[in-house]
Amino acid sequence: KIIMKLVDLYKGYEGEPGYFIVAADKEEIVHYYLKAWEGFVEDIFDKPQCINDACKGFTLLYIECGLFEHGFDNFYKIPDKQELLDDLLLYDVSKESEEIQLFLNSFIELTRLAIEKDFDILIAEDED
Repeated sequence: KIIMKLVDLYKGYEGEPGYFIVAADKEEIVHYYLKAWEGFVEDIFDKPQCINDACKGFTLLYIECGLFEHGFDNFYKIPDKQELLDDLLLYDVSKESEEIQLFLNSFIELTRLAIEKDFDILIAEDED
């Protein structure tokens, strides 16, 4: 598979749990590949930013089902990309580490690309 853009935030965490998030077209060509250590994901999504039970989309799934804690078969396909983007834009990571900021900004960039080009967003556990 061809990878057009790669952001690797897993280096130095080899052997620890990680995830990859991709934006791929219908021919399964990967246009954006984001690889991240589990800790960066937890640092963001363990602190939901929704107010008064307003969590939706990916954040709600993460809170209710523990998508990353309990694993899933092969990959998870994001059903509503706009809802995901709306969720991601709620998070303020300006006081977090550069790696966490890069992870969230890359996830937002990947999601915007997927919306613009009608790509699928797939998330899976990294087996490295």
